[in-house]
Amino acid sequence: MNGAPLTAHRILDALHDGAEAVANRLHNHGGLVRISSSPAALGGMLHGRLDDFARRYPDIQVVIVEASSTTPLYGISDGTADIICTREPEVIPEGWEFQRCEEDALVVVCGKTHPLAEVKHPTLAQLGTGKWLMNHVGSVARNRFEEVFVKAGWPQSARCQIVMHIPKLTREMLESGRYLAILPRSVAASWLGEGSVCELKSDINTPLAPLGYLWRGKQAGTAISVFARFLAES
Repeated sequence: MNGAPLTAHRILDALHDGAEAVANRLHNHGGLVRISSSPAALGGMLHGRLDDFARRYPDIQVVIVEASSTTPLYGISDGTADIICTREPEVIPEGWEFQRCEEDALVVVCGKTHPLAEVKHPTLAQLGTGKWLMNHVGSVARNRFEEVFVKAGWPQSARCQIVMHIPKLTREMLESGRYLAILPRSVAASWLGEGSVCELKSDINTPLAPLGYLWRGKQAGTAISVFARFLAES
């Protein structure tokens, strides 16, 4: 009886070791690319492009994980990423290079059925009558909201008390037609493209640091270089 759990444990260990060995062989032979991407870069750089890469380079395995917006460079410190898709950092880590790919901006968005969706250029007073989704404290979007909230003298009722940083849930709330939000255009790019969410022309909109990727340049393997070149040319 005691031998069965031990045998199962050894089988699982062997499977894990085998998978790791395959991954290591792929990586050493230049056939594996490990991507860590911020939510903004997922929407602004990767959305709608991966199918093209898969068809053009069917032998390159690309593993993509979503990085936390608060620790976008974690893949560098723990050695788990070959390319970091993120916003341009103020300091480039030693041994890495940053390639710009997409301009970005904070924009006001709402669902297509929201009362302000058809207003060409709503004023701050008009926007203050709406209910706003809150980003987490300290984010660039939240800081911009607080700045406008004070400047325009909006009432406390303008705040929705659900605070989140989960794009899927934000989209769901916006599509109800009852809320507004300040978001990076890159985060909402696919929603805007599908027409379920609208971008409003507003004095709130403001530029952000561009999106791009960090990589090791000439030190990178063949497959990594292929993917980096693909991102830069897209």
